[in-house]
Amino acid sequence: MSRKIIINSVVDFEPEKKRISGKKGTSSLSASAALCFELLIDNVGDLVTHDQFYDYAWRRFGMEPTSTSLYQNISALRKSLIKAGLQQDIIRTMPRRGFLLSPLTQINRTEPERIVVDDVNAKEMTMEDKKEKDDFINFNVVAEMEPSKTVLPLKSESHVVMCRNSKVGWMLACLSGMVIGELPII
Repeated sequence: MSRKIIINSVVDFEPEKKRISGKKGTSSLSASAALCFELLIDNVGDLVTHDQFYDYAWRRFGMEPTSTSLYQNISALRKSLIKAGLQQDIIRTMPRRGFLLSPLTQINRTEPERIVVDDVNAKEMTMEDKKEKDDFINFNVVAEMEPSKTVLPLKSESHVVMCRNSKVGWMLACLSGMVIGELPII
């Protein structure tokens, strides 16, 4: 379950999935449109300048946008909100300055429930991930592996290798050289 932001009790915005949905329909957003909407929501009632949008949705990823890009994304947001069932236009244009989300807009945020599934490394997962836990490799066996037995540095905080399918994933990890050393056979 991804994080949801509920707008005026009518529309659900899922930033990670880049999706706006409501009773009347669902729309997918571009990554930059989703980031623009998230910035507006974080600053509800306050002016968000063109430069703030450019920095948040484009420049931090090494892209230099045009003003047309911003206006196209705001237009796509408005269309998606209407398609989802929002009656009023909640995005206000402040000519030559920026945009703001109406201060009358009600924002309710829901975070996915988090649970700890690996006591050794205190990894957190959502309930949706918990359902997939049966497809992960055995945490206890992998957690016994020593960090010095890895060939490539992993980006996670630990040496635990997690794979979606235990048999195939374990075999791929071993064949790709990510793990070497003697481990007990499962």
